[in-house]
Amino acid sequence: KESVSMVGAMHFFKFDDNRLNDPIKCMLSLANQLSKTVDDFKQHVQEVDIIKIKKGTVTEAFRQLIVEPAKKVKRTERVLIVLDALDECRISDREDLLKALQNGWKDTPEWLAVVLTTRPEDYIPKRLEVFKPEELNTEDEQNLHDMQVYLKNNLESFFSDERELESAVEILLTKSEGLFLYTRIIEDILDEIKRREGGLTLEALRTENIFPSGRDGIYETYFGRFFKSALKGDELIYQKLLAPMAVAREPLSVSDIAQLLALNSRKAKSLIKKAQNLLCVGQDERVRFVQKSMVDWLLNYDKDEQLTVKVENGHHILAKWCEGTGAKEPYAYRNGIYHLCRNGQYDIVKDMMLDLEWIDAALQYDVEPISIAIDAQQHFKGLEENRDIFLAARALQLSQNALKNDPNQLATQLMGRLGHTHPLHEQASTRHGPVPWLKPLQTPNLTSANDPCRMILEGHSDWVTAVAMDDTMVV
Repeated sequence: KESVSMVGAMHFFKFDDNRLNDPIKCMLSLANQLSKTVDDFKQHVQEVDIIKIKKGTVTEAFRQLIVEPAKKVKRTERVLIVLDALDECRISDREDLLKALQNGWKDTPEWLAVVLTTRPEDYIPKRLEVFKPEELNTEDEQNLHDMQVYLKNNLESFFSDERELESAVEILLTKSEGLFLYTRIIEDILDEIKRREGGLTLEALRTENIFPSGRDGIYETYFGRFFKSALKGDELIYQKLLAPMAVAREPLSVSDIAQLLALNSRKAKSLIKKAQNLLCVGQDERVRFVQKSMVDWLLNYDKDEQLTVKVENGHHILAKWCEGTGAKEPYAYRNGIYHLCRNGQYDIVKDMMLDLEWIDAALQYDVEPISIAIDAQQHFKGLEENRDIFLAARALQLSQNALKNDPNQLATQLMGRLGHTHPLHEQASTRHGPVPWLKPLQTPNLTSANDPCRMILEGHSDWVTAVAMDDTMVV
């Protein structure tokens, strides 16, 4: 194996952070880091049109920001790029990222190396077989050895006898199931024992439930402590906080949570701080679970009915908030239709979809027209029978490219695609916007919402001979 002189750039994808799950932002970040760590890299990156990159594809960003500048750098010492948790990349762009890495890495110079990590249960390892992926198993000998060293270091103050120490390490190693996440709770428990000036015995480790077993045991301990100690067993607050967070499609802000719980911001922050082993607040003031797998555990109602949450309860709480006190919040504009449909409040969704002012406000919060359309198409029951909603969704879908470039075209696009009797056409025809706009004299004069055309695909560089679609992307 060739030696690596240094880590030149790194990026840690995080599923619920829009700054960290965006692959184009990842490429921009990597290029910026390499400009500081690799001589002459910066001068070649400066030639790139960054504005064009932000509007382009991941493949183009990777080629122009990483591959081409690297090819122009003369270097012999190896530099490592670390890309962690590829499975947490934004789903709609994940395929593009994989394609960019799969096809583009072969053109990078010898001095540039990459380490990629992802969860093994995901399909990503198969897509990246060109990198010869190696599975890091919790039962791997090296991983277990690292755990043994760590546990021994933490337990040696409790066991002076070497044989007893080795036995204690083996007991906790078995309980940990090879998860380094387990070490965090071990530290907490050992610190608590030291504060009480207590001790540990092998018999207690074997027979008493001092330490939990495995990931499930860890989460049961953490959520149980939060419920019983921090919340004093208040099931209502527990459910109103964690059920919405578990089903939310993006992290809720501290302000959002304060509204959901009818608390002021200071009290909401204090409550979140009490759950510091479960929740964290980012620089963007949004609240996230410390581990993605915590959401899976919370939603598994078979584990512990008191500590887990129901999906339908989460959607109900968020739907009522999106309809009421949170109606003007960015989260509600981006996700309100989804939660309201999941809660069966189709009349409210109909009012929103046929309200030009609501759609316009959503666009001002950078909500893409196609996301509004897809939420309605996928979650509004009986959409085909409700022609006004159906046509509104189709018109927004067809207007995606135009409105993404200029949201001020909303009235023009809707008038050009909907008939005179449609509620949105009537509202658009009498609209007086903040800027001048072109009012069509004949309608519909664009591709009609009734047209079989579903969407115009852009960004491809060759003939499209096949299309694969799922809930989140077109390939």
